[in-house]
Amino acid sequence: MEKLQYISQGFTIEDQELNIRKALDNGIEWIQVRWKNAPEHEFIRLCEISKKTMCRQ
Repeated sequence: MEKLQYISQGFTIEDQELNIRKALDNGIEWIQVRWKNAPEHEFIRLCEISKKTMCRQ
């Protein structure tokens, strides 16, 4: 297991995506997507975006 892990944060999908990209750019290899009270369709979309972003790293 990697030593550094990241739990996502942000109030909007744009905030979440930006913070996840920053974490990946700084070497994070494990992310837990957490977004309280998000609309389900946006949460799923964020997970799909994050997965694609991680696979490109």
